Amino acid sequence: MSLLLGYYADMLFLKYEDAFVKTFDFLLGSVAQAGDLKALAIQSADTLSTIISDRDLVPRLEPHVPRLISTLINESNLKVHNNPAYFSFLLDFVKYYHHTIGESILGLVSSLVQRVLLELKSCHEKGEKNNLVINKCWNVIRLVTELDSFMKPYASNLEEALKPLFEFMTDPR
Repeated sequence: MSLLLGYYADMLFLKYEDAFVKTFDFLLGSVAQAGDLKALAIQSADTLSTIISDRDLVPRLEPHVPRLISTLINESNLKVHNNPAYFSFLLDFVKYYHHTIGESILGLVSSLVQRVLLELKSCHEKGEKNNLVINKCWNVIRLVTELDSFMKPYASNLEEALKPLFEFMTDPR
């Protein structure tokens, strides 16, 4: 189902914006699935990346970016995702909609920082050296810091949000 939505999203519900938004919300909600529905979660995240990168859909999605970013920065939402495709979707979302996200990026970066710290704690407890979620979070953070649309107006705020990671870098224990 998710794959089908990805292929036909630009043609679906052209006259029914509410149905289009509900379809997008369904995909976003499906990304957190686990267990027997893990395949749905992976496919939904991949479909979301396809949809948001479709230039024909940008005008249809832009009015909904504030609500979408609010959903994405919901701390409990970000804490449950272990699906690498979800973080790839986040990266694409920031890449394609950075001009629309605005100040909301600060909440997303704060959530990503908290997730990195949570994963680092888990890694230390398990004795692991690598963690895919940490790498994916860092990729999104790196992209944010490379975009002038965020750095010019929010550099000091982003620095403040990233301080816990800077502190960890100076004392990695």
